[in-house]
Amino acid sequence: MLTISNQLVTAPGEHPVTVDGRKMKKVSLHHLSWSQVYTEALIEQGNRSVADPDQAWILAEFVRYLGHPRSGAVDFDDMGPTWVAVRDAARAGTLTQNDKGAVEVTNRFGQLISFAAMGLSRQLGVQVAPVLSPADAKDPGRRLKAAVVTFTETGRLRGALCVPHAVAPIEITADLRAGQVRCSVTVVAPKAGRPATRVSWLARQLRDAPGGLCIEPIAAWQRGKGAAKSVAQVREDPKVLVDDPKRELRAFTVSLTANVGTKRGQGKGSFVSSVVSAIDRFYAEVVQHIKPWTQAPPKVKDEEPSPADETVAAEMAVPEAHDVEIGNGLLSRESALAPTLGLTLMAVRGHLESTRPECGVRVLAGADAIAAANSDRNESVLTAPEAACHMFRICAPCMLGLDRSSCVRPRSFRAYSGSWILQP
Repeated sequence: MLTISNQLVTAPGEHPVTVDGRKMKKVSLHHLSWSQVYTEALIEQGNRSVADPDQAWILAEFVRYLGHPRSGAVDFDDMGPTWVAVRDAARAGTLTQNDKGAVEVTNRFGQLISFAAMGLSRQLGVQVAPVLSPADAKDPGRRLKAAVVTFTETGRLRGALCVPHAVAPIEITADLRAGQVRCSVTVVAPKAGRPATRVSWLARQLRDAPGGLCIEPIAAWQRGKGAAKSVAQVREDPKVLVDDPKRELRAFTVSLTANVGTKRGQGKGSFVSSVVSAIDRFYAEVVQHIKPWTQAPPKVKDEEPSPADETVAAEMAVPEAHDVEIGNGLLSRESALAPTLGLTLMAVRGHLESTRPECGVRVLAGADAIAAANSDRNESVLTAPEAACHMFRICAPCMLGLDRSSCVRPRSFRAYSGSWILQP
């Protein structure tokens, strides 16, 4: 069974009329308000979801009818007959949980939050919904009772809205004792960078926000609330939000406060209009401009050697204690590096032949390298250490921590620890 009326509900699944559960064993009961029907029609029309021309015309006429003042479909416009008495009692601090007016005003505020969600849905063309925990959605009576307790103890009415793809839910707090409504959103801070850098990341996104906007930092191991500063102060010096540079900034609470009306109906100076206007302004000037931080993707390193190539190059550059050096810096056959150097030479040659076949570079070692260096032939000659240093970014001087001028890359090199030589 579906009922439609001007009455709003706090959340989907609720019904404005209490029905005996014994009558609902074989049928389910649902409720829609005319405001919700009007909102759904506007979303469909704005997104051009109806392709058939005849159906699109019927939808447009239906929207025009519901939008007419004499259609009988009215939006939420009243906080109830007990509003004035409850408002004054909340200001004086004499409101009790047994007061029936407290329950009615608390329930009406939940309906106001639903109506504010419909207003944002009409503007954005998406479904904006009140935020409820699974337990609250399952047991509306328990949620209402807890909200009444908070209202009578603190004089505050709370609600939250979830906008698709927004940085975080919008939290709304109406403080009747202070006569203010506060809209806030908690933004997760970047996980990289210094504290001042994280503050600057948020300040750049709020460059067009109103100067009265407040930013409160939330740091690791923080006790109590942080020192809130206005966005104007943060723009001048991001470090004003950093109390202790050693503590990591985890999040920021961005809030905007406005005076709340006192009248029960709609119009200038009314509670309903002031709350709806504060929510719309906070989203338009603050929330829609904030984008959540995302980790940058890893970058590909240029010419990164494989682990096998690094192992071969390291073995080539690190000598054994019993290596024997003979004339012209060449190693004897008894040297423990002889097999390693031969393997390196083959690896260098294979790499150049497979990746740079057009360069015409020959890789020589030992006597062949010296003979090619002393010849007058115009050809490119690389020794194994030089080629290994270019390929693997490693050579004996670099490995042994010697002077950088000894490296084979920038200039001619000499033999160190049994490396082959090419001395022009």
